[in-house]
Amino acid sequence: MEEVMAYSDKIEQAAVILFDKRDDRNKLSLRIRDLCNMDWSTETFTSFSAMCVIEMSKKHYWAKDWSNMNSLHMARIWCILNAYGATLRKRIDNAGFTGQKINEMIIEGGGTLRKQKFDIAIRNSECFNSTEIKLLEAINSRIKNKRLASMREKITPKHRELTTKHRLETHQYTKHKETANKTLKEAAKTVKKIKKPAPRYVTYKCIVIDSKKSKFDNIVNAIKLILSGNFKEVKEEVRECN
Repeated sequence: MEEVMAYSDKIEQAAVILFDKRDDRNKLSLRIRDLCNMDWSTETFTSFSAMCVIEMSKKHYWAKDWSNMNSLHMARIWCILNAYGATLRKRIDNAGFTGQKINEMIIEGGGTLRKQKFDIAIRNSECFNSTEIKLLEAINSRIKNKRLASMREKITPKHRELTTKHRLETHQYTKHKETANKTLKEAAKTVKKIKKPAPRYVTYKCIVIDSKKSKFDNIVNAIKLILSGNFKEVKEEVRECN
């Protein structure tokens, strides 16, 4: 005879909200919003995640988008359920997942957390006991290592060749850039050292005409100045044409 796990009333209600067929709640975000209306302070993450594993194994077609969750996905949801905030977005922010939507976190996300995010959202959230934190940390590390190994397997010799070529070209470009910058700096120093030549002046004598006087008066005045040799001396800087 098959043994059926007994849920608490609240966990059983959560199973219905998350995994039963509900045409008016065909999105995970809508179902989680309903869960946020409940008080989860009397329940544990262990019982919640156990319920999720059992319900996901039933492979309901209406819940296929969130029937492949790992423990970190469940932990994310658990953090949101226990965070404070009037709206789902506010709860997401207060759970340490700033700027992320439910679909990005649970369905589209890869499932791993960087150390800083893990500490903020999981370790310091007070939603998990020490055993649960160690388990989640191990799962996070295992998923991350598995993904890295998968990425390495997909790297072909051609990819490695292109990567090496790109790295060498980047190094060569950086070296040329540094050399060019050094040359420019040296050139700038040389320009500063070149002294500007001293200005040259030319001096000449001239007759000053008064624009307020008539043409006749200016001619008469000019004749007088020429006869007396009383010229005005003018000094001008000589500008060299390049």
